[in-house]
Amino acid sequence: MAIKQREPAQSDYVIELEDVSLSYDYGTPWQVDAVKPLSLRIAKGEWIALVGHTGSGKSSLAQLMAGLTAPTKGTVKHFGKPWNYPKDLSIDVRRRIGFLFQFPEHQFFAETVYDEVAFAAKNFELDSIEERVKKSLDIAGLSFDEFKDRSPFTLSGGEKRKVALASVIVCDPEVLILDEPSAGLDGASKKAFWDWLRSYSNSQRTVIFITHSLEEAVAAERVLVLSNGALLFADVPREVFSHVNTLRRVGLEPPISAELSYELRKRVSFPMALTVDELIRALDGDF
Repeated sequence: MAIKQREPAQSDYVIELEDVSLSYDYGTPWQVDAVKPLSLRIAKGEWIALVGHTGSGKSSLAQLMAGLTAPTKGTVKHFGKPWNYPKDLSIDVRRRIGFLFQFPEHQFFAETVYDEVAFAAKNFELDSIEERVKKSLDIAGLSFDEFKDRSPFTLSGGEKRKVALASVIVCDPEVLILDEPSAGLDGASKKAFWDWLRSYSNSQRTVIFITHSLEEAVAAERVLVLSNGALLFADVPREVFSHVNTLRRVGLEPPISAELSYELRKRVSFPMALTVDELIRALDGDF
């Protein structure tokens, strides 16, 4: 299937992948092609959702974007410069790209929340460490005074996720890559998190988030759809979610509003609605 990809309006790309692929146990009988050859450019300030079924290669692609994994073939560029993993990935690039793993709480090591959140800022020798920690915890939805001296290992699942997020944003990265960021958050915390993430992106930071929920992906500017390591779509949500049958075939459940719109479009002239609000307005003839 041909890939539909919208060219970003910005000319300054923060991440570029040129004919990149990633294989584990390459050249052996056990070779697994986690990411099949693809080219992709991510511009400053973009808000991107990365979706796909379990095992589709989402996390592998995200780690290639972040420079955490070397490609088997192809070139990865960060901020316009190609990097020879790992020796050419400078401290500056590491600071400018923040990565939140799918289960970040499994990587805690510090005795207190303060030390856990402060670690990266100290490692990069940034200034105003305590102020950064306070701000990051506040953004993540945790009280500095209440949590700074607590052990991160004793917190609830949702609190651990918030500490992990704070430890990533403490360096104020220009690019934020998040693997299932809303997992473990309750409804109120999830809404607050997405509201904050949108404001973070609006301040000319690039946000790339992995999600299993296509309902969450609706809000993105572009949606990347992976299936068995191949990039099927890289386009605006309204275009991507119009391919309801293709999404179903690769194990994805389109938003209910898109599914209903798709069925209605078989019978009458009807717009592609992505949200319940849009669907209601379309049924009222006001969309």
